[in-house]
Amino acid sequence: MYNISEIARNFCLICVGVAWILAQIIKIFTGYFASDEKFSLVKFLCGTGGMPSSHSAVVCALCTATVFQYGFTSFEFAISGILAVVVIRDATGVRFET
Repeated sequence: MYNISEIARNFCLICVGVAWILAQIIKIFTGYFASDEKFSLVKFLCGTGGMPSSHSAVVCALCTATVFQYGFTSFEFAISGILAVVVIRDATGVRFET
């Protein structure tokens, strides 16, 4: 039987969470302070767009944590690597469209 508190010890999830928070914090300095836009907690937590891309930061962190945890030859790395390529490619396409 698994305990829900074990999620807090999941290395990959911790890396993903830290990457997402850091990307969102960096957006404050690159976006909000650069423009005259007012800071909004809702936009900080759930907002899309801007640089750095939170989606790209999350999948890069997942891919990197997977390599550290399971190695380059694991199927976990293969899955996270393919996911990272798809998400980063899509984020790049969205940036070019806007």
